[in-house]
Amino acid sequence: MNILHKLTGRSPVDETALHYIWLSLACGFSSPAARELISAFHGADAVYDASDFSGRTDIAESVRKRLEDKNLDEAREIYKACRRSGTGILTYESDLYPSRLRTITNPPAVLYYKGRLTNLDREPCVAVVGTRSLSEYGAHVTEWFAYEMAKSGAVIVSGLAKGADGTAHRAALKAGGYTVAVLGTAIDKIYPIQNEGLFADIEDRGLILSEYYPSCRTTAGSFPERNRIISGLCLCTLITEAGMTSGALITARSAVSQNRDLYAVPGNVTSPGSDGTNHLIQSGAECVTCPAQVLEKYVPYFPSALRITSSAYTYG
Repeated sequence: MNILHKLTGRSPVDETALHYIWLSLACGFSSPAARELISAFHGADAVYDASDFSGRTDIAESVRKRLEDKNLDEAREIYKACRRSGTGILTYESDLYPSRLRTITNPPAVLYYKGRLTNLDREPCVAVVGTRSLSEYGAHVTEWFAYEMAKSGAVIVSGLAKGADGTAHRAALKAGGYTVAVLGTAIDKIYPIQNEGLFADIEDRGLILSEYYPSCRTTAGSFPERNRIISGLCLCTLITEAGMTSGALITARSAVSQNRDLYAVPGNVTSPGSDGTNHLIQSGAECVTCPAQVLEKYVPYFPSALRITSSAYTYG
C-alpha cells in the first residue's frame, strides 16, 4: 500500500489522469489535436511538461495558449468529482482504453465510466442505432437484431437515446448480454429522463461511457460528437430504421470514415421513416435481413465469443 494512503487514509492522486483531463480541457472535445499531441510527445505527462508549442502549426492558437497554461485546478476538481461519485477515469494510455478507438482521427483523451469495465478489445462489439421515432416494424427489427446478436455473444453498443438506442440496450440485457451506452451528456446526466431505470440497469450489468466529465455542460452538438465514439468502439455499425434526417446517419458516416463495416435493415419504401436506411443500402451499405448476417463475418476472429443462435437466421 502507498505510504501516503497509509498515513492519510486516502488514495494517492493519479497525476497522469490529471494531465489527461487537463489536456482534454485544453484541446476541447472531439478535437484531433489531443491525439496528435499524445503521439508527438508520447503521452499527456510529457505534453504537460513541455513549454513551447510555437512549432505546432497544426494546432490552433487558442489551443496553444491553453496548453501553455499549466494550472491544474479545474482538472483537480473534475478528478475529485469523479472520486466522490464513483466515476471511473479511463485515459488514452490506460490498459483498458479500447484500441479500436485509438485508431480514429479524434479519439477522446479521457473517457469517464460507470458500471462494469471489461476489455472491449477482446469483444465483438456491434453498434446498433436508429431513429428516436421507431415504427412498430422498426421496434420489432431493432429488438430482434439486438437480442439475437447479444445472445450470440456480441456486445451491443448504442447511445441510450429514446427509440432504437433504448430498445437495443434493453434487448441486449434481456438476452443476458453485455451492453455499452455512450452518452451525449455528462457521465452523471441521464437523458432522456425516461431512461433512468435503463441507466441503472446498464450501470449494474454493463458499461456507461462519456467523454463529458461529471456536471459538464453539454449542448445539442454533443450528441453528434459522441456518435464517433459509438462507431469507433465497434467492428461494425447496424442502422435498423432511420429517416433521412435521423442522427443515426451521422453514426453511419462516422463508421464509413473510420473504415468500419456498415449494415442497414431495409424498410418499407412508402415509409419516410425508412428513407435513410434504404438510401444507405442504395449508397453501398450492406443490406441485412437477419442478425446472423451481421455476425457471420466476425466468427473466425472471435471463435470463442461468438456462437450464432439458430433464431438469428429467421424471425418469429
